[in-house]
Amino acid sequence: MFGPSPTAWIERLIRMPRSRRVYKPAMLLAALDAIDAGATAAHIPLDDLLDRFDDLLERSGLRGDTSKGFQPAYHLSDSGAPSSPVPFWSLRRGATAVHGLAKPGSNGALRRAADAVALLPPLAVEVETLDARQAVREAIYDLLERDGDPDCLALVRAHDVSYADVQADQQRLRERLLQPFRLDDPAPRRCLARREQRSRRRAFAAEVLDAYARACALCDLRIQWGDLVEAEAAHIKPHALDGADDVRNGLALCRTHHWSFDRGLWSATDAAVVQVVSPDVAAAQGAAADLGSLQPFRGRRLRPPTLAGARPHRDALAWHWRSLYRGAGGARAE
Repeated sequence: MFGPSPTAWIERLIRMPRSRRVYKPAMLLAALDAIDAGATAAHIPLDDLLDRFDDLLERSGLRGDTSKGFQPAYHLSDSGAPSSPVPFWSLRRGATAVHGLAKPGSNGALRRAADAVALLPPLAVEVETLDARQAVREAIYDLLERDGDPDCLALVRAHDVSYADVQADQQRLRERLLQPFRLDDPAPRRCLARREQRSRRRAFAAEVLDAYARACALCDLRIQWGDLVEAEAAHIKPHALDGADDVRNGLALCRTHHWSFDRGLWSATDAAVVQVVSPDVAAAQGAAADLGSLQPFRGRRLRPPTLAGARPHRDALAWHWRSLYRGAGGARAE
């Protein structure tokens, strides 16, 4: 159903109903940890899986939820249909798959019916290496962090060994707001080790989305469904071009307006007044353009962040206008 990438795990997780937001993500993290410890994707002992799940919830401060592992272990299986339209694993008893199992009423009942789980083949290939398993973990962390739910954040803090790095980077971003603005990052993210890149990316996204209350700075769209937040953190000067990880070099944008901003189809003056590429300019550049849905925003001001000191810096907006905006003479064509 899905290709071999962490996205497959996340899309399956999104499509599953979750009465408690942390149960299924915690169970999946426990399964990845069990494989790290020596289990195989084809045989993760159920006792180990349930124990790891309970331990993770206890470390998350969710002690009242322990000894409930039978619920996500069952619902993540192909026996859990229709609650598991895209299951992660099959329950096993010895060498035999357990299908059609009615929902058990306790951990003990589940253990009497099965002794292991086996990841389904499309997913098993995605966790064959340590790096691949870490990529899946990071995708789960991102999903949990987008929600901002206290239980979700508690789970990330308890499980993610690099969470302290993210918090430190968030603090650095807050301190940077008190310092003179630098458009170019003195330590570009692309030059850092992978763990440092990930930490800074997550910290930047968290601070920018918080500053704009998870709403698009152009159209005010704010959509949240469970763990999913539609808005994204956009760099005004891209980090790929050494743009600073600074909230003043960022905007919260819905996906459509993030995409069009990165491609220079609209920009804002240094006073945060929005401008959109006109049909005449598009025609002069030889582009078959339909920007009608952007035109109503022409002349509006960008939605300001909740903290005045986090407003987009005029130097960042001027750079985007000069270097990326297709309506300006100096913007380069794609």
